[in-house]
Amino acid sequence: MMMNSNISRPHDGSSIAPPMRLVPFGKSCSYGGWGKTHGYKLIGEGKIIAYKRGKRTLVDLDSIDAYHASLERIQPKAA
Repeated sequence: MMMNSNISRPHDGSSIAPPMRLVPFGKSCSYGGWGKTHGYKLIGEGKIIAYKRGKRTLVDLDSIDAYHASLERIQPKAA
């Protein structure tokens, strides 16, 4: 039986992406510290990443971390 030579297979582990940290939408809202309405707004604006698996919405926790890191820091007032 001949194998298809067009199939690309990694020779080492360097080309394999790390596993994504996906959680259900409700848990992602708790993790992010916001309600469901704001969570859907952030997904709609492309600020956090979500995927559909059947009826379930799964959110990438790394995208929530990146969103939090992108927020403007409040500068202390000078005395």
